[in-house]
Amino acid sequence: MLIELAELQARPGRPPLARVRTPLGPAVAVWHGAPDARLGPHHVEWTLDEELELGRNAVPAGEALPGVRVAGERLLLRGQLLAPWEGTAVLDLGGEPVLVDLAGAASSADPALAEGSWVELTVEVERVWLYPFTL
Repeated sequence: MLIELAELQARPGRPPLARVRTPLGPAVAVWHGAPDARLGPHHVEWTLDEELELGRNAVPAGEALPGVRVAGERLLLRGQLLAPWEGTAVLDLGGEPVLVDLAGAASSADPALAEGSWVELTVEVERVWLYPFTL
């Protein structure tokens, strides 16, 4: 996803926190690029270090529109689940794929996590990682 890096907050002994603007809304996540990266546009891959589990950190979305927003120390990601299979799925964030793990074997059989379902996932900012790359 093409994002706009707005700020990098240094944290001793840990990767910096990045404040970014995405086409889907603002976000804060852990930056896994150069700690002195220039502010401005970057292509990034999103990684979530958390399993998606209905009722704990995921709910059916109230609307079928992708979105990203900050909610305190958490990040809300709203997207469509694609290709749920054997404990994994792809969260489609407006055409940008994010691989997610589904908690427990039963989760992949849950109708709310079926192919094409819209979900809202809330994850602690510390568990959302951005990896910049060049095209």
